[in-house]
Amino acid sequence: MGDFEYEQAEKKLIKILQEAEEFDVDKEAWISLEELKEVVGV
Repeated sequence: MGDFEYEQAEKKLIKILQEAEEFDVDKEAWISLEELKEVVGV
């Protein structure tokens, strides 16, 4: 994985984590592990 790809993946993960923090107040808003994998592209 090149530097650019690594940075893009890191930015995407940070964005997901920030969104997860926003949903922390509303436990019903959490997505499943399978949905997270789809978002991340795993």
